[in-house]
Amino acid sequence: MEKHYLTGDTAAVKDKLKELGCRYDDKNQWYATNKELAEYAQNLINNGGKNYIPNVPFKLNEQIRDMGCRWDSEKKCWYHTDPKIAKKIERLVTEEREKSPNHGRQSVVQSIVKEVAHEM
Repeated sequence: MEKHYLTGDTAAVKDKLKELGCRYDDKNQWYATNKELAEYAQNLINNGGKNYIPNVPFKLNEQIRDMGCRWDSEKKCWYHTDPKIAKKIERLVTEEREKSPNHGRQSVVQSIVKEVAHEM
């Protein structure tokens, strides 16, 4: 059985690691036996248990706050500590953006920015 060791401050996500099936060994270190799980768990550790939801339209702020999201003022981004709820909110944000009349315009602007950046 291969062990994929996790690094960093695990205190904030200890319970989440247990839920995911990660284990604590005799070396006093958390690990996962599945590589994908280890990558996911490491990301949780790196983010302090925060599942970030980028680019939330202002009109959804109250709704996602009611769903348990919090604002990270340092990263200037909304987050939720439950990955399942964060995924639902990401879908909500995507649906709202697709309904927006500026959605097509933003895509054009983004592609132009990428094109200019690529040429530099």
